[in-house]
Amino acid sequence: MTKDKENITEEVTAVLSEIVEDSEKEKPQKGKEVFPINETEFILDNRRYQLVVNYREGFDAQKLGERYSDVLAKYDYIVGDWGFEQLRLKGFFASKNRKSSPDQKINMLEDYLYEYCNFGCAYFVIACVERPNEKTGRRRKKPHNKKNKQTQQVTRKKKKHKSKEQISQRLNKEKSKKHDLAIKRLQKRDQRICYSKERGLIRMKYSGYLIDMDGTIYLGSEPIPAGKRFVDRLQEKEIPFLFVTNNTTKSPASVQNRLANEFDIHVESKLIYTASLATIDYMKDDAKGKKVYVIGEAGLIDLILDAGFVWEEEKPDYVVVGLDSEVTYEKFTIATLAIQKGATFIGTNSDKNLPNERGLVPGAGALISLLETATQTEPIYVGKPEAVIMEKALDRIGLSKDEVLMVGDNYETDIRSGINNDIDTLLVLSGFTPKSAVPSLPVAPTYVIDSLDEWDFDK
Repeated sequence: MTKDKENITEEVTAVLSEIVEDSEKEKPQKGKEVFPINETEFILDNRRYQLVVNYREGFDAQKLGERYSDVLAKYDYIVGDWGFEQLRLKGFFASKNRKSSPDQKINMLEDYLYEYCNFGCAYFVIACVERPNEKTGRRRKKPHNKKNKQTQQVTRKKKKHKSKEQISQRLNKEKSKKHDLAIKRLQKRDQRICYSKERGLIRMKYSGYLIDMDGTIYLGSEPIPAGKRFVDRLQEKEIPFLFVTNNTTKSPASVQNRLANEFDIHVESKLIYTASLATIDYMKDDAKGKKVYVIGEAGLIDLILDAGFVWEEEKPDYVVVGLDSEVTYEKFTIATLAIQKGATFIGTNSDKNLPNERGLVPGAGALISLLETATQTEPIYVGKPEAVIMEKALDRIGLSKDEVLMVGDNYETDIRSGINNDIDTLLVLSGFTPKSAVPSLPVAPTYVIDSLDEWDFDK
């Protein structure tokens, strides 16, 4: 009996040790070596990854390898951020992954960064582009052709299996046609990423630039020398650009003359797209009617009337409100009554203040807010940061969202116009938004610089 007990004890001990060994094997292994392939691709844990976003040079291959674990291997994307001064890794699935929960998909990246990295911390995104072949080890048994009945059953099974394969192929084709937008954008971004051996992945090359004016190229009546040099360099390199401004007080031709005479910047008027032009484009697309009442200056009123619209104060189809330095109570009264009668209320832009040499003065948004209060009617805004002006600007420059960079000094209008419309942004601290506000911005701009002289078009 004693020997039997000893044998049983030995067997139990052996089984327990095997269980412990198995459980240790099943634990996710942490720490892998990163093998670079080229500037943007590398091998990690027998998987090929591609660096698609590297904000503020957040990518660190060594730290990634140290903190990488088998748990992350199942994800299509891995995001690394330095929100708490140490690298934190988070996995995301592709947006089309039906098995994953919504908060695990890559299109929730912005929400994740807002929650955990909302002070503009450095981060990076890598995409898994190739996994090792996973063999199931299952082999199909060959049917025994002993009886006719068995052969017929096997034939039916084969036909059924083939049908499933065909359905699967068709579904895969449909999926490829409806390729995930987030993946497409990340891949396009990666194609334009510029690499420097000394500094790592730093920024992307852009095919064109959308540029704000007041606060970016000049400040009121004062020139910003770096703004002129920025435009000169664009012209020298023959890089397409378009001035996109919420200024409705002047026509494109007047803006062109002012740039030339006051700031020695020489451009064609067709390179100037104002909120006035965006308002006209909106009303033409809306096609409610041609009667309009306008609070604004010549740059807005003349353009609207020249576009075929007719002045009407009693019952207009549209009431358009822009900046008006000579606005009166009577003008507000006419606009208020017209909106109450059913006129569509359009605000050219939401700028509450404008920067000039005297400081921050009231903008169009301040006047529009007064009418909004008087009529209890929300206006339709068409200027930055709204989609109307940005989509029309892209049409004019002939480029897609992924190919351009929005440049401006005002986070609320210029930078928001990029963020809200999936366009990369460059915040220059020469006008409205001060440097002290940058750490607390709700969504960080793609780039932040003190002067446009710092921007290198070749990197």
